[in-house]
Amino acid sequence: MERGHHPARPGAPRGPRGGQAHGVRAPGAPAGPPAGARQAAERGALQPLPRRGPGGAREARRGRPGPPGSARRAQLHGGDPAAQGPAGARRDQHRGLSQHLRGSAPDPAAPRRRRPSPVQPTRSRPIRRRRHPPVRPDLPHRINEAIRIPRIQVIDAEGQSLGEMTPERGRLLAQEHGLDLVEVAPTARPPVCKLMDYGRFRYDQSKKQQAQKKQVVQLKTIQLRPKTDTHDLETKLKRAERFLEQGHRVRVLMRLRGRERGLVPRWLTQMQDLVDHFGDAIKVTAPPVAEGRGVAMTIEPA
Repeated sequence: MERGHHPARPGAPRGPRGGQAHGVRAPGAPAGPPAGARQAAERGALQPLPRRGPGGAREARRGRPGPPGSARRAQLHGGDPAAQGPAGARRDQHRGLSQHLRGSAPDPAAPRRRRPSPVQPTRSRPIRRRRHPPVRPDLPHRINEAIRIPRIQVIDAEGQSLGEMTPERGRLLAQEHGLDLVEVAPTARPPVCKLMDYGRFRYDQSKKQQAQKKQVVQLKTIQLRPKTDTHDLETKLKRAERFLEQGHRVRVLMRLRGRERGLVPRWLTQMQDLVDHFGDAIKVTAPPVAEGRGVAMTIEPA
């Protein structure tokens, strides 16, 4: 006999491959129940194993098989076990399990408590505003609200003293005349404040500073040589005249080399001729003298 080959019963019909045909009863065999009824009987003889759920595991320990976990949770929530879908069963699984472990079932009629949002408006202290605005560092003077001294000495726009008063009173007087309250003497006791147009005051101060810069006297230097030709000498003299007109002092220096140093009296006479060239428009501050490797003198406007 070949390995794996089972001989058919005598007289049994054969299938396509020589085996017994399915669903065909052999002649003379007693009739049995249908195949579907036999399978149902076999399934009914087997009891379902208890599921591990909130109620199933406990009933299994007691010896009584309880309903499945999803059905047990549906009963706890008062719903229909057949209406529980996959998503609803998973959602109710966590809710029913937590309530069952706590020993109390949820009330279906009670509204569900919403979890507080992580971003909740917290109660904080009110923001305190500054009593006075900060002093502007770009202004050289304190004006209006920046003056915080309890008592000040006020002077009007004409220079007349108005006496001591509070800064609030001084600001009211300035507003009545359309002016600003400016602190002009902060080191005085009490500080002196004046009613004025601060924008116009700063403009006048900048003009005065520019004029003072122009009035600064500088020392300009003109260098000559004993062999300087006539054209170059005239150019240097015109430059010296321009410096004198601007109010600067001019130092005239004649440099000497080699044997030229032995002819100092000659160069002193030539420097005196330059003084005569300017005439009365100049004043000699330092007369021509020999110094170092040359001869020098200093002149300024008369």
